[in-house]
Amino acid sequence: MRRVLLRGALRAVSRPQARSIFSWAAIPLPHRDQFPQKTRWFKENFAVIEAPSAVTSQHGQVLYSEIALELDQLKHTDWTFNFNPYWADACAAHTAAFQKMYNGGGLMFGPNLSSATEEKAAVEAVLKEYQHTLSWAEKVEAVYTQIYDQRFALEREVWSPYERERILAGLIQLYLDFMPTVPKEFQVKVKRELEYHVFSLRRMVFDAPNVKAQFPVFMA
Repeated sequence: MRRVLLRGALRAVSRPQARSIFSWAAIPLPHRDQFPQKTRWFKENFAVIEAPSAVTSQHGQVLYSEIALELDQLKHTDWTFNFNPYWADACAAHTAAFQKMYNGGGLMFGPNLSSATEEKAAVEAVLKEYQHTLSWAEKVEAVYTQIYDQRFALEREVWSPYERERILAGLIQLYLDFMPTVPKEFQVKVKRELEYHVFSLRRMVFDAPNVKAQFPVFMA
């Protein structure tokens, strides 16, 4: 009997666990007469962004507030150094909550809001902006990662002058090719954050005269 129980326990431990989806909008509160965004505890511990008038349900107001708040935080977060993978998980959680609430099924302890078309449109608008912003944050982080990895190689592994010039020229061209693709609303932020890392390559031009001549703005 003990062996059977032990085998069952081992199978339970070894079985991969799905990442849980968390959203305040999905929290059941059967013993409270106020939803969390209206309670003193919630307001003291979490910033609250008021939803537009079209969002009338309490679940929708909480979800909207969460998405809008995280969107504002994302816009004011550096998209290069130490960009946190948490953002993708958070966006996926809100997307899943939105699908459950507004595209049928409803939350386990919440209403089915698929008929609330105006509310759905308001929440969907801020969610799409969150998804759009995150997609560009991830693209910027990918460019930064290439710069960081190649700079690491230049500092520790690559000593051939020809290879060093090739890598430096490639990184600058990578940045120059990427910037025109960035949406206008993110241009200033991305330019400021990526150029900081591009300019950090200047100290490596002592043995790269061709790159210095080709890209004087960055390597002078």
